[in-house]
Amino acid sequence: MNLTDYKNTVIAAIRADVDLDAWCKEKFNKGVAVFVGVDEENPPSEKQAPCVELFNPGKHTGSGAPVKEYQYGAVCTIFDESDVSYADPLIYEKAGVDRVEVFREMIQKIMTSTLPGSASAGELLVENPPQEVASLFQSGMSFIIIEEHLCGAGIDPFE
Repeated sequence: MNLTDYKNTVIAAIRADVDLDAWCKEKFNKGVAVFVGVDEENPPSEKQAPCVELFNPGKHTGSGAPVKEYQYGAVCTIFDESDVSYADPLIYEKAGVDRVEVFREMIQKIMTSTLPGSASAGELLVENPPQEVASLFQSGMSFIIIEEHLCGAGIDPFE
């Protein structure tokens, strides 16, 4: 599996997903922006949300490994100032808390459904960092992609 090809497939699938596009336009009045390689000093802003930042932090492979393991992930960001209404006036909730999770799940579905036939999704880690900017909500995920490891003459064990 080539991570560059996978990244390009994921980007195309995100841009082509009509359900994701419709949901984003209904909730935020615009489609989703996709970022690859984010500058930590200048991350995507609220004006660019909803957005997804894709990253591939690494892989584990070699001639002694029974499978190839790739780690891939995304950070999903939305800007949502709306509140959830409750009959109890002492319950306060921002709509973005649940909406960012819905958004992340939609991206997760796209990312796992675009895996090549020789690969499958393994462990999934989801992190929802504390909200640092008012009305800006994030949900991050990383998952392991497992691919059968073929070794033999003419096969690069690190590819």
